[in-house]
Amino acid sequence: MNFHMALRFLLELMMLVAIGFGFYNMGNSFFTKLLLCIVFLAITIITWGTFGSPNAPFVLQGYRRFLLELAILFVSIGFMWTLLHPIVILSFAIIFLLNCYFIS
Repeated sequence: MNFHMALRFLLELMMLVAIGFGFYNMGNSFFTKLLLCIVFLAITIITWGTFGSPNAPFVLQGYRRFLLELAILFVSIGFMWTLLHPIVILSFAIIFLLNCYFIS
């Protein structure tokens, strides 16, 4: 179980990096880039910390949790698509989904 949790943590960090970098690239000036990055990372972190993490105050169960995980996964994969090779992205998605299956 510890291996799966450590892998899950690393996958979540990779998703946060992809989301932050993706929103950073959407801005025109440095200020808007930084603002988009910080705001959308904060939204993602607060949403996950409130509803998705194992120690969340309002833990989602079943398909609702799976939908939250898929939403965050697809946003991060969308941003990864511009940076990485599709095989790497597909491997990341498969590892993430398998890890979700084995943790549940």
